[in-house]
Parts: sequence; C-alpha cells; structure tokens
Amino acid sequence: MVEIPDNEYKKMQNRLKEFERKKVEWAEKEKEKEKETTLLRESEARYRMIFDSAADGLVKIDSKGTIIDVNQQMEKLTDLPVKEYIGKNFATLRHIIPGESIPIILKHFGERILGKEIAPYVIKIRRADGTLVDVEINAKPIREDEKITGEIVVIRDVSVRKRAEENLRESEEKYRMQFEASLDAIFLAEAETGIIIDCNRAAQELVGRDRSELIGKHQKILHPPEEIGGEFSRTFKLHLKEKAGQVLETKVVAQNGALKDVAIKASPFELRGKKVIQGVFRDISESKRAEEELKKRAGELEKMNKFMIGRELDMIELKKKINCLCKELKQPAKYPEVEE
Repeated sequence: MVEIPDNEYKKMQNRLKEFERKKVEWAEKEKEKEKETTLLRESEARYRMIFDSAADGLVKIDSKGTIIDVNQQMEKLTDLPVKEYIGKNFATLRHIIPGESIPIILKHFGERILGKEIAPYVIKIRRADGTLVDVEINAKPIREDEKITGEIVVIRDVSVRKRAEENLRESEEKYRMQFEASLDAIFLAEAETGIIIDCNRAAQELVGRDRSELIGKHQKILHPPEEIGGEFSRTFKLHLKEKAGQVLETKVVAQNGALKDVAIKASPFELRGKKVIQGVFRDISESKRAEEELKKRAGELEKMNKFMIGRELDMIELKKKINCLCKELKQPAKYPEVEE
C-alpha cells in the first residue's frame, strides 16, 4: 500500500472540496438556466397568445422594414396567409398596399425609426379579392438598449367607422341644404341659456339682420318687450315644456323696429350632448292682415244686411197700410197680402 504524504492528501481533499463546490454551483446555474428558459418559454407563449388574439391586425417589422411576424387577425383582415408577409419588406407588398399608400407609409416609417412620434393615420389596403379596406395605422417602436430595432404596427379596420362618418357627413350636408333652402325662418338656440347658435337665410330676412348679428345673441332679441317674460320669451318657455312641438303665435321685431306676426313650431332635442331647441318661424303677417280685412268686410256686410232687412220690413208695413186705405175706400188692394 502506497502511503500518501500528508501535504498531498490535504491537496487532494481541497481539490475534492473545490470539485464538489463547483459541481453544486454548476447544478445551481443549470437550474437557474432551466428556470430562465421556462420563464422565457412562458413569456413567449403569453406574447404569442396576446399577439394572435388581438382584435386588430399586428405586424412586427425590423428597422429595415422587413416583416418578422404577423398575427391571425391580419390574415383575416386581408384574407392572405402568413407566407405572403414573413421575410418580405412591406414596401414590396404592392398587391396588398396600393401605390398611393406606399409613400405615406415609407415617410412615417422613416420618421418613427429616427424616434419621431407619429399620430395614427388612415390609408387603404387591398384584400385578396381586390376590395379596398380603410385601415388606421398606429405603430410603436421596439427598443433594445435604447436603440430602435423595429416596431409593432397596429392595423385597425375602420371601414365601418369611415362609412358612418361619410353617412353622417352626407346627412349633415343634406340637413344644411334643407336648412338653408327652407322658405320658413329657422333658429337654433341652446335650451339652457337661450343663446342662438344657428339660423338660416330666411331667418335673417325675417328680422332684417345678418347671421353675424344673430349668432351668439339671446333669443329675446327676436321679440318685442311685451312678448318677454323673465329670462326667455313667452313662446320659448312654453316650447321647452308643455307646448313642445305645438304651433304658437307671437310677434317678432325686425331690426328697423317693424313688428311681424309669426307662427312658431319648436321642440327641444339633443345635439352633440347638449340640449337645444329648434324653432321654425312662419311669417303670418299677410294672412293676419287678410283675416282682419275679412273680419272688417264681414262686419260691414252684417250692418248692410241689417239695414236692408229693416228697409224691407218698412216696405211691407207701408204696403199693408195702403191696402187698408184701399179697403176703406172700397177699392181693390194694390198689393198682394204678405204672410208673416
């Protein structure tokens, strides 16, 4: 049996201890590495779940514009498979991005890569069947060590919103055309304050004032003092409450002081979250004058009729007296007997 010197023995023991220590450290590092790998895998799984379940189309691109990843919603949006995107530069996807949209995308992409904030904007993209879709583009940079290495592009289908906006715009244009073309004067005022916020051409003609002289003024400016009852005109208050939608007659005063008879039909409603009241004013001055003239003529005819009836009764009485006289003179009656 070979004897090992004490100093060699101690060295061997130290080496064995060092080996055991390193073995433990290696095992701990392996566990840590395995843990990090698991966390990374879980993180990637969560990322993929979020990425693919997003309601909007998502496209991940590098700093050169090459597409790295797209989500399922992007496939649904364009009806094109992933292979149509991955590894391709977005500027080459002419079958998806119409020519007029390419310069816009390139400009904003270059500015974002340089760190500039770009507000969301709308372009058109093409589906597999050739139809164009309005989409909103909103991108956020991907940073690694403070350096921009790419971006995540959110692509939202706004076709329904765009159609709604266009329908609303068309509706507003039609309303404005009808509003301005109306032969009746139309005033729009805030229900709470009575401030006039709009009026049409006929309204300006009715009171002899320009639009600039009416907008921003209180609706009391339209009526003579006797038609004002406190904070608002008499009809304004009635139309706000129990007489909403009904026709009420009143007077308006023109800039030159002339009074005009009008019939107003008004109702309150909501406009952009604010309660307003729209009044349609019809000038009935002529019909009022005609009505007064008819009443006057009817009165005159009534007087004439009474006069004629009275005269007729007098003639009947006179004929009776003549017949009586003829009878006394034993002569035939001059007039036939009148039955009463």
